[in-house]
Amino acid sequence: MKMDKTETTSAEQFSQPRLREPRIWASVIRGLILPMEELQLAPHELLAECDISPDALEKMQRSVPIRKYLQFLNLAAERADQPLIGLHLSRSAGPEMLGVLGFLFMSSQTLATALSQFCSYINLLQDVTHTRLSQDSEHLAFSYDIAPIEGQSSRVDVEFSLALMCRLIRMYAGSSISIECVRFRHAPAAPKSEYQRLMRTDVSFEQAENVLVLPASASQIKGHQFNPELANVLIEMLDEQLARQSQVKSLAEQVYDELFFVKEMSPPPARMLATSLGVSEATFHRRLRREGTSFGEIVDRRRFELAKEYLADQSLETTRIAHLIGFSESASFTRAFRRWSDGQTPTSFRNAIRKAKDAGRRRDRP
Repeated sequence: MKMDKTETTSAEQFSQPRLREPRIWASVIRGLILPMEELQLAPHELLAECDISPDALEKMQRSVPIRKYLQFLNLAAERADQPLIGLHLSRSAGPEMLGVLGFLFMSSQTLATALSQFCSYINLLQDVTHTRLSQDSEHLAFSYDIAPIEGQSSRVDVEFSLALMCRLIRMYAGSSISIECVRFRHAPAAPKSEYQRLMRTDVSFEQAENVLVLPASASQIKGHQFNPELANVLIEMLDEQLARQSQVKSLAEQVYDELFFVKEMSPPPARMLATSLGVSEATFHRRLRREGTSFGEIVDRRRFELAKEYLADQSLETTRIAHLIGFSESASFTRAFRRWSDGQTPTSFRNAIRKAKDAGRRRDRP
């Protein structure tokens, strides 16, 4: 049953910052320095432009804002005049870039275990990153996404991350493993053949999610470096860090993370999420009120992000988008969208996206 009651949310809630700015381990950026130098870039100059302190890269488990990390990647792509810089950088990266998590991946008993543990611990490495492992009788699929960071495109990060995962899988299982395809949500930034050459697999674009697809049989592949003693030590370390992080992360952030992969909003009931997060439904609502929000407001925040994502797809009718995000009619969706966007209608938002793309195409013409 479609519920329109949350459309009363005010626009102001969407401009409120997260309680903690999303961050990423400095080891990831540190691991990019040498590959960037090999591409004739000046990474330390880029770091300075992005206000990333060299000291932050020298200390274990230090972190920097993801906003600055994305700016660093995007600026590198611009300076190198190489839109596929993420794919090039991944070719020189290894598990050491991911620290403890990377070594756990290589020490896992099976590929399915390696991928599953990666999904369990990735948010220790990089906030607002959402991964999921799914399997049916034919395929094993690893999905990756990152929540929107205002002012920064995530395309280079998504391409780098999925290309790095392809590399880790080949390092784990051997270069002969069959990666069936990689699908990206975004449009291509270069010819498809160039993506396929660099990633060594079939690639498609403007898909429902960013996903790497393997045959189901790959789940039982055993790694060459399986070390149960080392794996247990690494898991213990990561579990301790996860426990500390859960004490810092607000309940609102945890609820948002749970909703991230819900692409069609009717959302799961509050009681179901409360159970998933280990609290009673009454405590769930009480803690959210204490944090200055509510379950309905978090749902609407996610609805707004989904609406913008769907509106960027020019092939989807507004009525269809309204139904996808939980409205029974397009008029209700339009009223809600105007509240969320401080007066902009879905049509005007979509037209602005179209104009921006047309302007970009004109600039790119020789």
